[in-house]
Amino acid sequence: MFFTRFRTSIFQHNESKSEAIGSVDPRHIGPPRLPCEHDSRPNGGKTHTLVRDATPPAIRSLWTFGNKMNPLHVMAALALLLGLIFSILNWATIFISRRRGRYVSPVPLLGALLVSIGLLSFPSTSSFWWTSIILDYGTLMLVLALPSLAIELWSTSWINRIHEFTATREAKHVKVSLYRGRRAVITLRFSPGQPCNSHGALIESMGLTGNWTEKDKLFRINAYGEDRSLLLQPTTSGYTSTEVNYPQKEFDYDRLDGLHYQKT
Repeated sequence: MFFTRFRTSIFQHNESKSEAIGSVDPRHIGPPRLPCEHDSRPNGGKTHTLVRDATPPAIRSLWTFGNKMNPLHVMAALALLLGLIFSILNWATIFISRRRGRYVSPVPLLGALLVSIGLLSFPSTSSFWWTSIILDYGTLMLVLALPSLAIELWSTSWINRIHEFTATREAKHVKVSLYRGRRAVITLRFSPGQPCNSHGALIESMGLTGNWTEKDKLFRINAYGEDRSLLLQPTTSGYTSTEVNYPQKEFDYDRLDGLHYQKT
């Protein structure tokens, strides 16, 4: 009899102990609580704290995506965005030029460079990097102008120069270069700068282009500055200049008449 009562009391003690430690009555679990809000209802002599994450699912998704994103890809995306902005601004110069009635120059290379960096940084877009040249108006115009620029540089290089004359008068320094293909380039430099308009602006250098002919050591430069012509006549000490069709204007800083030239 004593042994039976002893076994019954031990079984009841163990059952109450396991219920207090390892089980929770569903009736004691209420609705979800806000963060750090406590449920102090007793459960087998113990107190449970229920915490729920109140962060919206969209914010949690963005946070997870940001942690997984490569910082280099973030910088590449920013470069792509800035490049597209610069490209759009370059295209806008066409409409601004028409609206203002004067030419507004685009900025080449910058927009295309940023766009190409952004495209090359992602495997799915790396094969389309060349589209940056088309997207950027400034770079597109530069690429189209490269052949003519190359021809211009070659035709006025020192290899193709045949004759060169220099003259100096006070602040004015003039150089007349004659190239193959009858191409003439006149360069003027002013030191110090000379007034060139009624607003007080000073000019320090300028260039003129035209064509030239030679007859009996008499050089004639034509078609520079509208209908102007320059005659270089040989003398015992060099060449004297005579200019024809120089326009009448208040500031004659670019007049080439009456200068004494030396052939170099």
